[in-house]
Amino acid sequence: MASWNSHPFGLRRPHEHISTAPAPPFGDLIQTLKLSDLKTDTKTPSTPQITDFKPLGSYSWLDKKPGQAEILIPGQPPRWTPQPYPTPLLEDTGTYYRDKNAARYPHHPTEPAILTALTSDPALPANIDLFACGSTLGNLLRFARDVDSDRSFRMLAYKLGGTVFLVRRENSPTETIPGVRGFGHAFPEANTSWDVGVKGSVSHQRVVGYKVGGLEVVVRFEADGYIAGEKSASGLKSTAKDKGVEGAGSLDELTNALASLNHGGYKPSTNISKPETLKLTTAGTPIPHSSLFDLKTRSIRTRPTQSTILAGEIPRLWLSRVPKLILAYHTRGLFPKEDIEILDVREEVDKWEEQNKKELERFSAVLAWVKENVGQALKGQGEGVGVVEICRRGGENGLELRRAGGTVYALASGGVRDQWVDVVGGKSNVQSEEKKEGEKESEREREKEKGSEKESEKESEKESEKESEKESEKESEKESEKVKENDSDDAYDVSPEDGIGFDDWEEQVRDRFEYSPWDWKDQQDDDFTACSADHCGYCGRCSY
Repeated sequence: MASWNSHPFGLRRPHEHISTAPAPPFGDLIQTLKLSDLKTDTKTPSTPQITDFKPLGSYSWLDKKPGQAEILIPGQPPRWTPQPYPTPLLEDTGTYYRDKNAARYPHHPTEPAILTALTSDPALPANIDLFACGSTLGNLLRFARDVDSDRSFRMLAYKLGGTVFLVRRENSPTETIPGVRGFGHAFPEANTSWDVGVKGSVSHQRVVGYKVGGLEVVVRFEADGYIAGEKSASGLKSTAKDKGVEGAGSLDELTNALASLNHGGYKPSTNISKPETLKLTTAGTPIPHSSLFDLKTRSIRTRPTQSTILAGEIPRLWLSRVPKLILAYHTRGLFPKEDIEILDVREEVDKWEEQNKKELERFSAVLAWVKENVGQALKGQGEGVGVVEICRRGGENGLELRRAGGTVYALASGGVRDQWVDVVGGKSNVQSEEKKEGEKESEREREKEKGSEKESEKESEKESEKESEKESEKESEKESEKVKENDSDDAYDVSPEDGIGFDDWEEQVRDRFEYSPWDWKDQQDDDFTACSADHCGYCGRCSY
């Protein structure tokens, strides 16, 4: 039996040696992006800020044996239940996976998030450009900000419909974190609780959507917990009965249950294909995003540098939009109440966004580059099956787009891939048809307005014509009187012999009779295209 080791900052359990799996091989290089390229070659979107944020859904992983993957939808994050009388905690021990989703569902780690998003309709937007996670987006953000340049990362990229999916890639789906130290796991275990309806959960995942840099992005991330007391998310009701417990053995039942959460608009299909090895159960209560918190533990010695700690967490909170951060400081494993701070970080996040516009413009440009070049690299390959890799190997190598080396799997099960194309593509088509119908309606309104204007013009023309006729009659009477007075047939003899040219004659005639070619009632029906300036007898009714 292992013995306990004393440690100046708390009790420490012995750690077993954990081997790290070898890295998968790199595929052929397709293209490289360096930050300097973004300044000249990549168009920078005009709006790098995050807008149009919307929660799309959630799920919780149950603690099951390998090969028995099961999630609860909507699930529920652990509730904040601080110890009434703090006691010293034992330092972290156990097995901690780098990627909890891949560890529990190795072949298709993004599939639970896709299924969750599909059941979130009508919140799910059409024309989704990127579907990613906090890790993949965080790595791209660090690259764009040019921080931690020596830190390497890898991710797989798929294209399904019009969406590019980014999937975290570790050396192995079940790769663990060796040499864990501190109280980052022990503290939440002692100060948070899984509610009755979601007992047995080990991780709660959230799926949200927003726009950044003109792109529609969906993001999955892990939530550390929630603080009770706020209203249920967007007025949604619990999908669980009695004390929050409701088991649903099939995805069809789950979809029917979640369909009641919709508020009109597009309805999700009830025939989502059930994954072969992933069990879905309806349980939990939707928790509002505003109740979520992220949690970090630190030694009391670091408290004077809290602003630095906060600055290091803000970029990640900007991506997840989690509004609260709990900072817990310990002295030899003891966390006194006065050393636990619950911070509302929304203003800090907004301030950071404003102060880092240039970096966020580069980030938006990186996302646009990923969307465009992954799409180009996967042309002609199977939807959600063809795959490339995006990686950074540290140093000055930049961001590399490569063929995927080693063993890779499809993005999701066949039925789930088809469902994504049907639902998101269907929403896009509906949106397109609505846009077309709206344009047609606008055109009809414009035609009506034009018709009304024409009617008004005709009425005005008729009134003008009547007035002109009256004036003409009066003038004719006056001229007749003058003719009678002159009693001569050449009263208007304007021949050249009198020193008046043709142009002067035309002007004089127009002056005398207030003539205008636009006064002819049938002018719009006349066709003068056969006239010629060379053979013109001058009728007075055309430009010649």
